[in-house]
Amino acid sequence: MFYIREAAITNPNTIPETLRQTVQGPAQTAGLKHWLTDYWLCRTAAVHPACPPDILIRFARSNDLGLRRLAAGNPSLPIEQTQSLLRDLDPWVAQAAADNPGLPAYLRAMWQLTTR
Repeated sequence: MFYIREAAITNPNTIPETLRQTVQGPAQTAGLKHWLTDYWLCRTAAVHPACPPDILIRFARSNDLGLRRLAAGNPSLPIEQTQSLLRDLDPWVAQAAADNPGLPAYLRAMWQLTTR
């Protein structure tokens, strides 16, 4: 079952609803293997251009810095959430938010002025 989920999430033509179901789908394995599988799928979904905004918001609020950083750089992340990640305590997350192509230039410029 993992390979089907992997194929769906790595396909650039996958529609948002399929991504949502893949990330939120029922556990197919147990224990550490399950956690690692879901972690990989979430990280892959976080950079997918069709990842639904509600899933990206969930990732952006995660305690996991890597997942938060990947979500911060996704242009599908709503501007308000991207803007809040500019103030993230982790500099890599804040930088990813600043580099997000969906972030308006004036917000990027304001962020650059405050980080000097």
